[in-house]
Amino acid sequence: MNITRSSILAGTLALAMVVSAGCAQAPEGSNAPTAAAAAVIGLFMGDPRTMTSFLGVKFGDSLEHVQRTMPKGEVKSAPYGADAYSVENYEVDSILWEHVIFEFTDRTGMQLVMARFSAPSADTVFDMLEKAFGKPARTHQGPGTSASSLDAMWELPHGERISFDGPNRLVAVVGPAGGPLRQDIELSQTNGLI
Repeated sequence: MNITRSSILAGTLALAMVVSAGCAQAPEGSNAPTAAAAAVIGLFMGDPRTMTSFLGVKFGDSLEHVQRTMPKGEVKSAPYGADAYSVENYEVDSILWEHVIFEFTDRTGMQLVMARFSAPSADTVFDMLEKAFGKPARTHQGPGTSASSLDAMWELPHGERISFDGPNRLVAVVGPAGGPLRQDIELSQTNGLI
């Protein structure tokens, strides 16, 4: 039997497609993330879950890598001088991300994401995050009961921090080595960059 590298690759690809198709929709009542969540956030499905990527950009990816995978963005500079990459109107499933900024550190690559979602996407975005990571560690509900008036935060085990700001339609994700970039979230909002 003659097995070539291309036949092994084809078999692996076929298996991956079957597994992906089988995982496309979370079973009713399960604790698995929905297909929409899987398209937006990458998860390590261990216990506890860990966020590994956002919109296909992994924590640790270089600016050059992100430019190649999302070529319609623009290189910018963050308020404290970090390299940043900005993408406009990126739609995944029913969520429109109007403005997304990825920030990079010199040694650890992408470590901060700030993503503004459209007003009609607020409930979908919050539900996606809660399905993926469970109840937030902290919440504050403003007037009303919708996600558009909710602030929430998740603290993950490897230093990742996810904040959901419904009134400002913003999700901010700080990666495991993103501590030095946290100050850019408030500065970017104050200066109208996000």
